[in-house]
Amino acid sequence: MKSDVSKNEKVVTFKVIDFKNLRKPLNFSIFVEYPKLTALAEYLKGVANVANKLEIKIPRYLPSGLIVNQQYYKT
Repeated sequence: MKSDVSKNEKVVTFKVIDFKNLRKPLNFSIFVEYPKLTALAEYLKGVANVANKLEIKIPRYLPSGLIVNQQYYKT
């Protein structure tokens, strides 16, 4: 089996802690610096909660023309 990485390339692997450390500054920069985005995110969560309670699927229309019906289930 041939490797996709040449001998001169360094392979970078990410661990869960790396993503957690990246998430903190991203959350701060997005949601603290731009409070309107926080309001939009809360609104969309509310819409998803209402759709979930009413058992309504949320349609998404992709640029390719594909329609995806997304439904959230209580976990």
